[in-house]
Amino acid sequence: MRTFHPRARAHRPFRSSVVAALAAVAGASAFAAPAQALTTTHSCAFPFVDAQPVTLTTTPGTDPAYVVDGFTLTVGASVQPGADLVGAFASVGGRSVDIATTISVGGPTATSPFQTVPASGPIVVDPAFRFGRFPANDYTPGYSFSLSRLAFTLIVKGANGQPIPFDPATTSTPQTDTDPDTLQVDCSFSPPEQNKFLISVRGSIITPQPSPKPPPTPTPTPTPTPTPSPIAPPTPSPDPFPAPTVTVSDVTQSGAKLCWSGTLGQFDSLERGFYVTAKEDGFNATTDPFFASDANGCATVAGLDPGVRYRYFLVARKADGELAKISTAGDFSTTSAGATPTPTVIPTPTPTPTAIPESTPTPTVIPEPVAFSYALAGTATMKTLTKGSLPITGALDARIVRPVNGSVTGNLSLNPSSGNLTALGFLPVAAKVEFVTAEPVSGNLVDGKLSVNAKVRIKLPSVKTLGIELAGGANCQAKQISSIALSSTQPTFVPETGGSIAGTFAISNLTGCGFLTNLVSPLTQGSGNLIALNLTRK
Repeated sequence: MRTFHPRARAHRPFRSSVVAALAAVAGASAFAAPAQALTTTHSCAFPFVDAQPVTLTTTPGTDPAYVVDGFTLTVGASVQPGADLVGAFASVGGRSVDIATTISVGGPTATSPFQTVPASGPIVVDPAFRFGRFPANDYTPGYSFSLSRLAFTLIVKGANGQPIPFDPATTSTPQTDTDPDTLQVDCSFSPPEQNKFLISVRGSIITPQPSPKPPPTPTPTPTPTPTPSPIAPPTPSPDPFPAPTVTVSDVTQSGAKLCWSGTLGQFDSLERGFYVTAKEDGFNATTDPFFASDANGCATVAGLDPGVRYRYFLVARKADGELAKISTAGDFSTTSAGATPTPTVIPTPTPTPTAIPESTPTPTVIPEPVAFSYALAGTATMKTLTKGSLPITGALDARIVRPVNGSVTGNLSLNPSSGNLTALGFLPVAAKVEFVTAEPVSGNLVDGKLSVNAKVRIKLPSVKTLGIELAGGANCQAKQISSIALSSTQPTFVPETGGSIAGTFAISNLTGCGFLTNLVSPLTQGSGNLIALNLTRK
């Protein structure tokens, strides 16, 4: 392979020489059908948002190096979910979602690294999928690749940037591993019958075979030498190098920002950057030879002169340190001294882009409340002149709206309770207590924190000491409704499983409890009473 030397005064055409060298060594070629973008639609069972439509766009390609001894299939992909994946996990404390994409092309399967789901738009898989290496020697009719599977792995992260654990046994979709930090999502083709074909690749033996030695023939009688026919010019070989797009921005008096995009075949794994020459004597006066690219394919060129026209080349640094030119040239001019830095950009000529099918518009997802039913059990601890604990049982039917605001509404029902308490520190009291719901429960579930408020009327059907009825009856109750503020106690409340909640409440003075009402009321009146409940999903 010819290399590009930074200090050379002139350069011969690079691509044509490489094509000729490969043709001479190979003796025969292998080829791939032109890459076409394939768009497929799927139904994917995401936890917490159920089955959602997903559009997958894949664009296959091949490594030009396969003409020597094989090829690697490269497939670029972008994913467009039909729901807000980040917002779907807001109600369980999710602030961001990392996603890894898995696709299968027939038998071979590849999974991308984890990348953060953007706030909007498609998820562009980076880097592209790579399958193989497949042999290029003597295979006929060749390889055909079709898309056969799409799946995802999710990591939901909270406000602290750490993964939120989920119990694999309680998620709404089946899980293929026991890692609590990941969620597995499998997809099916929807509709099942649609075009799944990606690309076909075939080739021939690349080592020329010797021709058999012909038998000896008699010495022919000399004949007049015919006038030679004109030799047709050779058909140009296709350019094996892709034509990346190069853009110039942020042009100043002394530099510019150069960026490239596109697939560079066998140069993808090498360090890449830009070589710049000043437009003097046909671009022969060189400046610094190489500028290392950042992770986004950009390099900042500095140390240039103001008001000078420059030509750039995209180059790759080989293992031996030499540079190989891998793009055509483009021009730009630095701004003049004292002038307002307005960039003058002459873009690199690029081939006509392949039309990409327009993606189906993402439907607007209107969140609907999700119903959850819980059994509850716990205790209420009195902190007034009458002390002790009462067992609490009941149920909560809640409706949670996700992911917009995490609002919670529901109906709370508490069963009557009985307990042995102590009044004034020495007097045993046997009490029957009822908690009558006054209005529906309301609250919210935000960042994994559940907060709800319940309003109940506390009734005392019976209050006895030493077997003597002190107060009670159907009308014995607190004058005012008690407001119970409850909050989840664990780091993340997961509606699909339930959890623990706790809070405090107050009891007002009593009414309707008989002629000893004024005696019993001070024993129960007061605030700071504790209630602790555990919610279990029915």
